[in-house]
Amino acid sequence: MSTIQTPDEMLADAVLLHTRGDLPGAEAGYRTLLRSLPTHAGALCNLGTLLVRSDRLHEAEQCYAIALAAHPDFPDTYYNAGNLARRQGDFDTATKHFQVCVKLQPKHISAWFNLGVVGVNSGKLKDAAEAFRQVTQLEPTATEADLRLGDVLLRSGDADGAVAAFERYVKHFPNDPRGLYNYALALANQNKPAEAQGLLQQVLKLKPDYAEAHNALALSLELLGRKDDANHHYEVAVQLKPELAEAWSNLGINLSEQGRSEEAIAALRNSISQQKNAVAIHSNLCLLLNYSSRLTPEQIRTEHDSWGQLYTAPVENRPAPHLPHDPTRKLRIGYVSADFRTHTVSGMIEVLLRHHDRTQFEVYAYPACARFDDRSNELKALADHWKPIIGLSDQDSSNMIEADKIDILIDLAGHTAGNRLITFAFRPAAVQATLFGYPNTSGMGAMDYRITDAVSDPPGATEHLYGEALLR
Repeated sequence: MSTIQTPDEMLADAVLLHTRGDLPGAEAGYRTLLRSLPTHAGALCNLGTLLVRSDRLHEAEQCYAIALAAHPDFPDTYYNAGNLARRQGDFDTATKHFQVCVKLQPKHISAWFNLGVVGVNSGKLKDAAEAFRQVTQLEPTATEADLRLGDVLLRSGDADGAVAAFERYVKHFPNDPRGLYNYALALANQNKPAEAQGLLQQVLKLKPDYAEAHNALALSLELLGRKDDANHHYEVAVQLKPELAEAWSNLGINLSEQGRSEEAIAALRNSISQQKNAVAIHSNLCLLLNYSSRLTPEQIRTEHDSWGQLYTAPVENRPAPHLPHDPTRKLRIGYVSADFRTHTVSGMIEVLLRHHDRTQFEVYAYPACARFDDRSNELKALADHWKPIIGLSDQDSSNMIEADKIDILIDLAGHTAGNRLITFAFRPAAVQATLFGYPNTSGMGAMDYRITDAVSDPPGATEHLYGEALLR
């Protein structure tokens, strides 16, 4: 006489087959259990995982949907559904599932980790940092999360926090080239290039063919004024890994500083060809084309327009926000720049901030600086509102600016380093203009005006070179 199995026993047998790699047997076991108990959370959850592994994603979605409806307090279903959404590129849905999972099970390390990953994927670096920090607090020893946390903090401009995260990792793994490499990057961002150089040389002894480390060593050597040595390591990096877009980009900048413009342009084009979304590097190319003696002004404008079509056109169909007319209200003017720091542009920024008529204007500063210094503090004191956007995605930055009800938003960068032109593409302000230094068009339909003068742009001579209307 056969023994009738309990649901727990049936699930355990199916899980055993699953762990042994017998996917057909495991699937049959889960489905047998579900015929008796159609809403069994464990069977639905595990079957969904198996179906994902077999690329039957729609069936997996159905399993998770049934499980979530029947058992809204079962954390593993949210975790698995989050993983499926992440795989499908739906980062918002993935985030929601992982958030519910950690709410139900606060010590679910994998859910916290993946919440950090989707935060990075969606450009929400602050949220990602918090999620990875949760993992580091739950894990007694250093893990991959320390590296991820350090990377996110570094990209958010918190070099000190990044150094602390990487230090924790290399303390436990002193001979891991990747950990030492990341630690060196953070030190370089603390303006400690000599220390970074020493670590990177250690990395290359452990792993001589580490292309990224050659690239990072070159960056440290640049900071130490050793441009020729840096050039050598950039060349080694792209020889070792021709698809390393960042090294091609850095090589291009290095060559441009030597006056080798055509070679630099070729290097940047190589960089762009190696990645799908090359918004920053393509922006560098636009900048560099201004130094070419072989291109006409019309050709340079065409490249700028191409940049705009590739990276800003997809989000430029948003209508400009409408602010009710109120003659008694001060106009709110916002300035966006990565140069609210010690930089040649900061002197002109100071003049702007200092001399606005505060009876007519309320001044907002949106610094996008990776690091702040004493000069930053001086400029901060001159603004009515100081709202850093480093670490925020362009969408989030735009949302914040729109919430501030800015009347006029001014870009102070053009295509120079650290620009946030994509933020302008989301049209956070009714009137948007670009000002200072950059000698060309932004290439964006969402940029209304270029503030210039009759010397830079003689009336009737250069209008055809800009997408913006010229204000002299």
